[in-house]
Amino acid sequence: MSRGGSAPSVMMQIAPDGGSRPDSGGQSPGMSGMGSGQASAEEDRRFVLKEGLRIGETYYLLEMSTDGRTLNVSAYDGETKTSLELIVKEKVHRSLYRECNGDYAQIAAMLRVEGNRLVLDNPLAQQQ
Repeated sequence: MSRGGSAPSVMMQIAPDGGSRPDSGGQSPGMSGMGSGQASAEEDRRFVLKEGLRIGETYYLLEMSTDGRTLNVSAYDGETKTSLELIVKEKVHRSLYRECNGDYAQIAAMLRVEGNRLVLDNPLAQQQ
């Protein structure tokens, strides 16, 4: 697949507590066929980081998304065709967000793989 065929990644900020959500702009064309509960959850989820990242000896395709509360991290290893998932609770997510001044690439740099688990190498994340 050529590089020109993919959409560019976009970094977005999470909404503050109780703040109104800015209009998401576009919507995926496949959204119309979903059930209302699932479509609502998908609409609220925003991708804040999509990039390739070397964690240890392995190169992963990393995606971070948030609903404004929890942070969902997915790391895909194309060689073994496996994914690792991490869900960061709201309190820890907000602390990390403040510590990194909203830079999700800095949060991504804290990721480590221990065994077959994706973890954050940060004392704040140990509170989970």
